[in-house]
Amino acid sequence: MLFYYGSSPDGLYLKDNAYNLTSFHAGAIYGTSKSNVTETEHYGEIITYADENPNHVHNDRGLAELDDTGICVIALDPIWLDTVSTKMCDYWVLLTAFEGTDVKIRELQSDYFTIVGTPNGKFMWRVEAERKGYERIRFNEADIF
Repeated sequence: MLFYYGSSPDGLYLKDNAYNLTSFHAGAIYGTSKSNVTETEHYGEIITYADENPNHVHNDRGLAELDDTGICVIALDPIWLDTVSTKMCDYWVLLTAFEGTDVKIRELQSDYFTIVGTPNGKFMWRVEAERKGYERIRFNEADIF
């Protein structure tokens, strides 16, 4: 449901109950904010923001360093975990190594993943998982009115 938010000579602005601001201009619809209220089991309602994707995914990212033996365990953020489905380890981990560092995924678990590679090497990581309750939904039809 959309609620009246304001207007300008350029169009009408409406907000929905997920705090998204939508503007209507001569038949076109532009979303000026891609936020979503996500209900979590342990943290209540939180606002998350979305990339442009054909399905409902949430991402997290970070910078890490392998230890002296070439191992790094990344514990997934508990708030993020409360918004996504990772029980079947059905999530993506993307790695970007700094020069001179080799990294590989050793294992994926529901609340952490393990990276191996060049001892003391630095890397960036990004994890992506499907939003709870929206698994396997792709390209919903735009039924605006």
